[in-house]
Amino acid sequence: MERSAITQADVDANGRPAPAHVAGQTVTQAVDLLQNRLAERLAQHREARRGRMPVPGQARQ
Repeated sequence: MERSAITQADVDANGRPAPAHVAGQTVTQAVDLLQNRLAERLAQHREARRGRMPVPGQARQ
């Protein structure tokens, strides 16, 4: 499957990076995928803040 649209976002979640990069067949699809990926990343950060899991890419202290 050819991917012709790439989107990325680098969000600061209370001082911690939450990057997301995706590719799709169309710009609309890529943006939809990016929205889903960001929602996942922010949920991970929320859970990590509550002490339930480590933030992706960072060592737990």
